[in-house]
Amino acid sequence: MGIGVTFSGSATANGTTGGTLALAAYNQTAGRTIIVAAHVYTTQGKDITSITDTAGNTYTQICRVLTSNGEYSYFFYVVNCLGNASNVITANYSNPGLARYSSLASWDASGLDLVSPLDVYNTTWTTNGQSVNLTTTFANELMISFANMYSGTGSPTAQSPYTSDGVSGVNASWGHQIVSTIQTGVHANYSPTTNCGVIVATFKAAMTSLPNSLMLMGCGT
Repeated sequence: MGIGVTFSGSATANGTTGGTLALAAYNQTAGRTIIVAAHVYTTQGKDITSITDTAGNTYTQICRVLTSNGEYSYFFYVVNCLGNASNVITANYSNPGLARYSSLASWDASGLDLVSPLDVYNTTWTTNGQSVNLTTTFANELMISFANMYSGTGSPTAQSPYTSDGVSGVNASWGHQIVSTIQTGVHANYSPTTNCGVIVATFKAAMTSLPNSLMLMGCGT
């Protein structure tokens, strides 16, 4: 079985207060990998403390990046998730103070390793909409990218070979691609270029089981 991925949705807020930001409900199949990107920009120390959902999954934080302008960006994921026919994913904040910009997005992925799918990730703050180069370890991988723009500078779109998963009205943009060869020194591009933080994370496919005839080759009787 190959890798499959569906963009589950996004939510954004601009100049609002509150302790949470949530996605619209969607049907989450059990046994898959859920990947979440989030960011919050505030001058009041507002941070994301956790990601929760209706299904009761426990999310692992991949990275937390603080830029010089006080903007936090994150990736989280769940392996071999619990399912729910009306699943709501929620970002929980450290305080209900004003958030100038905040966003939340999620992907539902199948065919990934169900023990430890995360391969590599990197983060950067850039003026040209381009991530730091990275090299994957495995041939078959899902690559997720996320860009958040600083202080109303616009929302560039993920460029090919990434498929754009949308652009928010509050300075966030997302993209993904599925690859079948090892990627060497590659990066994600967002255009038009602007000051932005770009995060890329890659997830390896599940190993294909060998037929019994091949597994027994070389074994004595």
